Amino acid sequence: MNAIDLPALSDLLLRYLHLLAFAAAAVGVVLADIALLGGRGLDAAALVRAQRVVWLSLLALWVSGLLLFTPATGMPAHFGPKMQAKLVVVIALSLNGAMLHRWGFPRLLAAHDRGTTEGLALPVALGAFSLTSWLYATFLGVAGPLSPALGLPGFLAAYLLALLLGVTVGQFGILPWLARRWAPASPQTPAAP
Repeated sequence: MNAIDLPALSDLLLRYLHLLAFAAAAVGVVLADIALLGGRGLDAAALVRAQRVVWLSLLALWVSGLLLFTPATGMPAHFGPKMQAKLVVVIALSLNGAMLHRWGFPRLLAAHDRGTTEGLALPVALGAFSLTSWLYATFLGVAGPLSPALGLPGFLAAYLLALLLGVTVGQFGILPWLARRWAPASPQTPAAP
């Protein structure tokens, strides 16, 4: 029977915890989207619960991700262009999340409570940035084979292109749909005789 390689086992456990935290964050993001876009209207209580799941998961992702880059796991060898890009994306994702919670969600809730669509552009843009960043961070998790071809500039250029596409879809697709969905019902015009 072979001896257990403790550094390899700790690396395996950290990767597993990182993956579990990612899964929890993904569930939280989906629950937030359902609270915002699903059903018959905005479910503020569900949105608050989903926010907590995402924030706790993001914290766990930061902790487990940073612990994966200790000298025991060979940080210098693993910190190539893909990981540098992932760090940039995760920092952007975290800052955007703070803005979403500080300014985006309060504006969204206020607009919904007033029965108006005014003020939805910022929350939709921040939400699109968030979703795009989560998807791109996920892509970077499996993009190792592209690292030699793209390098850091290529990964960052692709991220900026993805952000541009995501925010554009948000502003010209999701925002009008949400505005129609949240618009106050207009009185019915009687049919002409």
